[in-house]
Amino acid sequence: LENYNDRNKGSNLGEYKSDVDSQFTDYMTPQRTGNITDIRWINFYRNNGIGIRIKYINEFLQINVSSYNDDEFEKKHSYQMNKYSSIIVNVRSKDYGSTFESFEDECINYIDKNHIYNFSFKLSPLLTDNVLIN
Repeated sequence: LENYNDRNKGSNLGEYKSDVDSQFTDYMTPQRTGNITDIRWINFYRNNGIGIRIKYINEFLQINVSSYNDDEFEKKHSYQMNKYSSIIVNVRSKDYGSTFESFEDECINYIDKNHIYNFSFKLSPLLTDNVLIN
């Protein structure tokens, strides 16, 4: 359920289950996809059932998970992309919509580039069935 800050009120809050490959949308030109906003917690599991939980502490999270590193999104077509050997998880506190790539973009001159954004999250190991390992 892809979602961004500039349109997150149009998505339902809930618990969802998916795999990493389902987070990729094969657009005509490769681009980062699968962002999810307002995450309270998210679990990732390996095939053996062992996993990790990422949980917000002071601000809801945005998370994107992908089988592709950033360089692959610079290619002209998705058939040219190569999957990375591991899963890449990006954890952020804020994003300014799907059209903003950097602070150099003219569209976001109103953002205070000197402001330090600060957020915290907790990583916890998991066994199968959401059992936290203390």
